[in-house]
Amino acid sequence: MGRIKPRRELVMSNNMYMAAIGTGFRVIHRLHRPASLSVLLATFAGTVLVGCSTPQHREHTSSGQGYGEPLLIAHRGASGHLPEHTLEAYTAAFFTGVDMIEPDLVSTRDGYLICLHDLTLESVSDVEQRFPERQRPDGRWYAMDFDLDEIKTLTVTGRGQGWVGTQVPTLEETLLLVRRLNTAYGRDVGVVPELKKPTVHQQAGFDLVAGLKSTIESTGWASGRVIVQCFEEEPLLRFGPKESSPYPLMFNMPKEVPTNARLSEIAAFADGIGISREVIDQDPTLVKRAQERGLRVIAYTFYDEPAEVTKYLYEHRVDGLYTNFPMMAQQIRLEHAKK
Repeated sequence: MGRIKPRRELVMSNNMYMAAIGTGFRVIHRLHRPASLSVLLATFAGTVLVGCSTPQHREHTSSGQGYGEPLLIAHRGASGHLPEHTLEAYTAAFFTGVDMIEPDLVSTRDGYLICLHDLTLESVSDVEQRFPERQRPDGRWYAMDFDLDEIKTLTVTGRGQGWVGTQVPTLEETLLLVRRLNTAYGRDVGVVPELKKPTVHQQAGFDLVAGLKSTIESTGWASGRVIVQCFEEEPLLRFGPKESSPYPLMFNMPKEVPTNARLSEIAAFADGIGISREVIDQDPTLVKRAQERGLRVIAYTFYDEPAEVTKYLYEHRVDGLYTNFPMMAQQIRLEHAKK
């Protein structure tokens, strides 16, 4: 079994850190929303905001309580404005006042966890131009076929966004970045890592669960805000019974309406569910049924659509949501808090 481990020799430099902060802040500051600057000022002037992170310690309970109400999670960072899963997108998300940031996790060939949504690289990088001969017979370029040093030569262009100058970050770099930002600005922004296709990785000789655990420990995040999510049950079970797990566990569900019996089964091992908003539209009682069984309900995915975000947060009353546009969602939450 391949050992997935932290990449100590690639700890980010101050230049790398400052470049990510500079780009992330500039992008958010330039948003053409009238309230964007006031959102930034309110978040970083120490104003107590409903649902926003504050530096005090939060206890993890089996029901998942103790987090922002409602919880705002930056889906792949501020991916509506910057290439997904880059330090720049994560930094931009931080500056919107979001509660948590979501890094998806896959493995490199030499066993390092990197932040990438797909198992393959060609949709978000220039891998096809840099390594034209490395595609598999299916015509795809798989991250697990490349060493980290090779992946670090790639430019993240985004999904048709045409950006240059950004890299695929490691999980370690991401955790260190968020920790440094939290320290600098007195916040407590957390992370919601998703284990991507762990069975596929297991069959290839990589253990995502062990890699996540070791990286959390090595970066000093053991006492930080972490929610572990996965579309597969077995990896979540490896964190132990949910009552003794060091982190809340979230089971991401398929796009089908679950029965009450299935919700009860999930509640036995998870603190919450990630659920497609289309499923909630099919059965609006789902949110209440899950919450009655002690499950937090986190809906996905929301784009630049304020009316939909408002509906799910304050009509469907989900416990939180994933959004590519966290500034928009934060503005809605601020406005609702004033009522």
